[in-house]
Amino acid sequence: MWFYTALITSVITAIIAIVGKKLVANVSASVLTWATLVLATPIIFIFVLKEGVPQLNYLFLLGVTGSVLFYTASPFPQNTTFTLFIENLMVIFGLLPVLYVRNKNFHQQITGNIKLFLLLGLINAVSTMLGFSAIGGGSIGLVATILKTQVLFVLLFSYIAFKDKPKFETLMGSVVMIAGVVLIKIGL
Repeated sequence: MWFYTALITSVITAIIAIVGKKLVANVSASVLTWATLVLATPIIFIFVLKEGVPQLNYLFLLGVTGSVLFYTASPFPQNTTFTLFIENLMVIFGLLPVLYVRNKNFHQQITGNIKLFLLLGLINAVSTMLGFSAIGGGSIGLVATILKTQVLFVLLFSYIAFKDKPKFETLMGSVVMIAGVVLIKIGL
């Protein structure tokens, strides 16, 4: 089951990249990142309510703060969804002043593209939750390998959506990657 969950996550993550490419033509990259987190966080909060809030201590808060500030792994409690939710909130509120200083019109950028941002927030949250599910159900090394197939789907979707044509070397690398995924699946 984890194999298919990871593969679906990879496809969804590729869609996020394609929608992000469409949006970045109209908004700044920092607005794109911030708005995606803002719109994904309420969906993640629904999962937090479902799973329950774990007992917190100072190591959790220190770890999450370190993760947000230095992109390091935090000491996860049993409820990883809650950790993700808190990290998202910290990034959202931590970046808001910077976003305002750099992009005073960020509100107009978001509201002018609200449908794509809502779509991006939804698929980002779904992708994140499926990714956690895949990691919880399989070997982290194998799941991570399957999640990296996102590149294949980005190539495919960018060709469909934007008529981007990959180089021959990229196509050959994709064939090798597909062969590796098939070998992983056969070996399970």
